[in-house]
Amino acid sequence: MIDTARAEPVCIEKHGRGVVVVVSVEEYERLCAQEKRTNQTTTELGGGGNAGA
Repeated sequence: MIDTARAEPVCIEKHGRGVVVVVSVEEYERLCAQEKRTNQTTTELGGGGNAGA
């Protein structure tokens, strides 16, 4: 599983339903950095949430 996860995400199923995904550290870090950039852009554009409050 480790070798496969280093090349591509691995979906682990329980009772035929996906429950977790195993990814490489590099992919995880890339996803975290992308999320951080997205959150910064949203904040800079004034979309910090609670639009209807």
